[in-house]
Amino acid sequence: MKTLTVDLEPEDNADNWIEENYILDKSGKLKHEDKPTTRKGNIGEKLIRQKLVDQGFVCTTGWTEGPEPIDIFCLKPPRVRSLIAVEVKTKNPYDGEYGINANQYETYRRLKIPVELYFINAQAKTVYWIRFSELIELKPRTAPFPDGKPGRFFAVNSLKPESIIDSTVVKCINKWSDLIRLRKKNGCLISI
Repeated sequence: MKTLTVDLEPEDNADNWIEENYILDKSGKLKHEDKPTTRKGNIGEKLIRQKLVDQGFVCTTGWTEGPEPIDIFCLKPPRVRSLIAVEVKTKNPYDGEYGINANQYETYRRLKIPVELYFINAQAKTVYWIRFSELIELKPRTAPFPDGKPGRFFAVNSLKPESIIDSTVVKCINKWSDLIRLRKKNGCLISI
């Protein structure tokens, strides 16, 4: 398997994230793009976007402020009809399963273009991949996430190991995970 890496910027380092440096929104929460969970996800998205660009795709992202239903749209010239939607989940599995928010699952089902899902598992130092059309065939089980939100869950071994993650990127993702765990432990759930 190929090893994926990406150039990391100073803002990608969790050691440089200081909550006091960020402005809260009207409800007293960090803006979506400033949250540690979003910053961790951005690293996974950069990794996959770079992989796709290296394969000849033209990619676009970040067209709205806040959370978006799809992380990356890309096409491969000269075939402009080859548009695909890419969703990247930068998280480790829980009890041998990955989960997708039920609302996102329904959004992917309604899209008229192919959706590809990439799961960045820093624990296993592996990127997993599956087409959403294949995921539907697995008939994911429905259950709530620990926070009570509905989700769709499926076994990690249903996914294809796609590539290895460079150790520098793994270390960076793990630092964000450690920061998120520490904030939860300290009761900072509102702005994670």
